[in-house]
Amino acid sequence: MEEDKNQQNGQKMGEAQERQTYEGNGFSYQVENKPILSPEGYEKPVSMKQWLLFWAVGLINVIPFIGSLAYIVFIFYVALAKNPKFPVSMQNFCKAYLILIAIGIVIGVVFMGSMIAMMGPILGGGMY
Repeated sequence: MEEDKNQQNGQKMGEAQERQTYEGNGFSYQVENKPILSPEGYEKPVSMKQWLLFWAVGLINVIPFIGSLAYIVFIFYVALAKNPKFPVSMQNFCKAYLILIAIGIVIGVVFMGSMIAMMGPILGGGMY
């Protein structure tokens, strides 16, 4: 129905009117119409090559301590970079990944603290 009105007004599909007035039930308001779906507003999706390179860098985790540290630095670089080389979806993925890493670290610290607290009396140490 809206498409028919746009075609009657001489508008092409995807173009929006600047302002539209709605009236009813004793009130009136104006709305700026902007097309929700516009082809130029979309970002190119992350290609298979980009994902494979991203996960190939993850193989650096094989190196015990330095690899994990380097991988976290790489994730920070991708997540916080203002470089248009990385797509927004990959940056958002890295931000979510960093949140999960932080949650894992907190859970690990709590777990290790509780294990140390339980093992203290067994190993002969104790609070006097």
